[in-house]
Amino acid sequence: MTRTRLLSIFLLLTVAVSQAGSQGVDRNGNPIPPRSPVLLLSGYKLDIRWAIDSDWRVIWKKNGLVMDFSQGGYFEDATLTTKKEQILWAQEQVINKHKARFVYTKSGQLIASFPELNARFGAQLHNQRELADMLLMIATFDEDWYPVGATSIAALPKPQK
Repeated sequence: MTRTRLLSIFLLLTVAVSQAGSQGVDRNGNPIPPRSPVLLLSGYKLDIRWAIDSDWRVIWKKNGLVMDFSQGGYFEDATLTTKKEQILWAQEQVINKHKARFVYTKSGQLIASFPELNARFGAQLHNQRELADMLLMIATFDEDWYPVGATSIAALPKPQK
């Protein structure tokens, strides 16, 4: 039992370290710049998180919207599992040739999923500006992500206590 547990931990660490240290390169061996699943609006930053079997990003703005994005790995379509009595509105739209589902809850949460691409966005919204920003950025989502400059990459600050 202990040997199996140690082997499992070793394999997980090996995968995590290899992904964390790896960066894509183009045909000429040059590093590929970091990429964003959406075109970032002015003032927004991208926090690149590491996950073993998926892409995970947090798109955020100081004193503003904090939007999670994940793609790949285990995917549960939260737009389909949200309780009906919690839904304020739900819509479907085609964005860049892919079906998108949107659910906005009575508690102010917006969830958007692209089931064909195994992708999901989600945020707790506090005002109409955050709703507009989130919808505008999601409208640019494409499977061929967008390169971003180093100044757009920043860790989400921890909340002040």
